[in-house]
Parts: sequence; structure tokens; C-alpha cells
Amino acid sequence: MDKTTKLDQERELLVALGANIARRRKKLGYSQLRLALAVGVSKSYLCDVEHGRRNVSVALIARICRQLGVSMRDMCAGIGPKKLTIRKKRGSKATS
Repeated sequence: MDKTTKLDQERELLVALGANIARRRKKLGYSQLRLALAVGVSKSYLCDVEHGRRNVSVALIARICRQLGVSMRDMCAGIGPKKLTIRKKRGSKATS
């Protein structure tokens, strides 16, 4: 995979995550400012997160999820590769 393709895929992940955050925030009737203040970032930073322009930390995702009352697993549902295979040492079965 070339570098451009990898960066495009990473951008798609960030855009999808941001869209999930924005969707949940709006569903709860929260403004960007309200959520931003609750999780300790500026409104403009949160806006960038929601539009996939920031490579957000796991710690910030956890704070956002906590404020929105959703698990990180649910917030990230449907994002990324459709199937991830984890390979174990020889002699063990692979899981997906």
C-alpha cells in the first residue's frame, strides 16, 4: 500500500469517527461549545475533530464518549476495516 492510500484511509477513519461524535452530540441536543467545555477542549478543536481534521487521542475519545453516554466500542462501530484477523502463534487458531 502506498503512502497516499494509507493517509487517505486514515483520513476516512477520522471523518467517520467525527461524524459519529457529531451525530450523537446533536441527538442529545448538545452544542459544540457545551461538549467542548465538558471534555476540556476549545469549540474550534471539537469542530476539527467532528470534521476529521484532527488525529484525536484515545484519552479524548474516552472523555467525549463518557460525556455523550456511549461506549468507545459503540462510538467506533462501523469504522475501519470490515474484518480484522488476529494471527496467533503457530498451532493456535486465528480469530476474527
